[in-house]
Amino acid sequence: MLNLSWTPPPWPLLDFSRNCSLAGNWLGRWYGAPDPPPLELTLDYLLAALPRNTTATVGQITEWYIFLVKAPSDSQAQRDFVEHVLVEPRRRCTKELCAQFDYDGIPDLAGIGVGCLLQFCYLRVT
Repeated sequence: MLNLSWTPPPWPLLDFSRNCSLAGNWLGRWYGAPDPPPLELTLDYLLAALPRNTTATVGQITEWYIFLVKAPSDSQAQRDFVEHVLVEPRRRCTKELCAQFDYDGIPDLAGIGVGCLLQFCYLRVT
């Protein structure tokens, strides 16, 4: 159960792909680095996804993020986090995400999207 000092907007109102440059940077660190993305970058990413008329403090956003990443893996909160924060922006900001891996793809074979997807899947598994 969500027990925060602030109520985040409903997931359908959040747009984690609004700023693909920021999304690509954050996702590149999420998928490709041994450590989670830096807190400052994470806060920027989460704040950028909020509807424009929403206000939240850094403390409230931090509390929300901690709640989301610590949610049990079989919870609705974790499923929402994965779908809205990781999967959807990955689909919509592929070019910016691939740029984080310095991968140009092999356009003769499959194009940048497929090549990049294979590369960051490899990074996530290893």
